[in-house]
Amino acid sequence: MWGGEFDLDALPGLGDLRGPGSLSMLSEVEAPLWLVCCHGTRDRCCSKFGFAVWKCLEPLAPGCVWQSSHLGGHRFAAIVLALPSALMWGRVTPSQVPELHAAFSSGRVAAQGQLRGRCCYARPAQFGEIEVLRWAGLDGLDSLELLRHEPDGQGRHELEFRAVDGWSVGLTVEAFMPSGPPTPASCGDEPTKRPEFRVVGGFRRSSL
Repeated sequence: MWGGEFDLDALPGLGDLRGPGSLSMLSEVEAPLWLVCCHGTRDRCCSKFGFAVWKCLEPLAPGCVWQSSHLGGHRFAAIVLALPSALMWGRVTPSQVPELHAAFSSGRVAAQGQLRGRCCYARPAQFGEIEVLRWAGLDGLDSLELLRHEPDGQGRHELEFRAVDGWSVGLTVEAFMPSGPPTPASCGDEPTKRPEFRVVGGFRRSSL
């Protein structure tokens, strides 16, 4: 993974970062990078809870923990994103930080009950991966690979994941409107209803 620090005022003059010689401005980052949403102007809960989590995480990974702007899902503050895995957790508390960091450093996914998915996937696939991890009892950072995501246009999504030891599992994920009371999307917002996902028809395991 590559990273670097730039003066924001200089960004327009950097040109195409994909072009020849662009990597000369970057340096290789070997350790994972952690982002903690502290975007208080977007959601004051991110500032309040995110900063407390950042203070606990930064000493465990000095120089590799950043306060970030909006990561999404701010009603789940504090939000933590780990790169390059793209795994994101919500409602992380300072007391959970040591376990989360230790597990990640050993290649495992901790706090699965608060795992919000891999943000490089669409929401149905994020949900589907979490459900397969729980169903199969897996906790490796790279236990599963998304092979297929086919939406039917009617709120259902056909997913298939491949496990590291060779088997695959298919499942159908369906969007639905929950029956419970509406909840605010952000601190101070009016409560609203938002669709959620569920597995329909169970899990279909097969050998590759």
